[in-house]
Amino acid sequence: MLVIKNGKDSQTLTFGYSCLKALGQKWNLEGISSVVNHILKTLGIFFDENGNPLSIEDIQFEVIDILAEILEAASGQQDFNGSSYGDFIFANFDQVGKVFDAFIQSLPQEKKQLAPKKK
Repeated sequence: MLVIKNGKDSQTLTFGYSCLKALGQKWNLEGISSVVNHILKTLGIFFDENGNPLSIEDIQFEVIDILAEILEAASGQQDFNGSSYGDFIFANFDQVGKVFDAFIQSLPQEKKQLAPKKK
């Protein structure tokens, strides 16, 4: 869960299965992996091959649209108290990294196998 702020207003974002399912339905994708891959492919412009942040000079509209759709799915709201998510992202780009981090942390993690106990 993450709380984002827009002036005095705040909104709670909840990531996880319901967010991924809403995005899959919106984008007509059938599974969790296809939704995650679509997001990572689109937002990959922000990172180099080692996962380090890059400085971007020109952000494509598709990137803002994907981020706005993630916020919509995570909040269950069409906008941020009357302000479109696209406008929110444009004016508060400093909060986008936090949103992306929270989204990534919500993804299913591979569980490590425990070594069998010795008898």
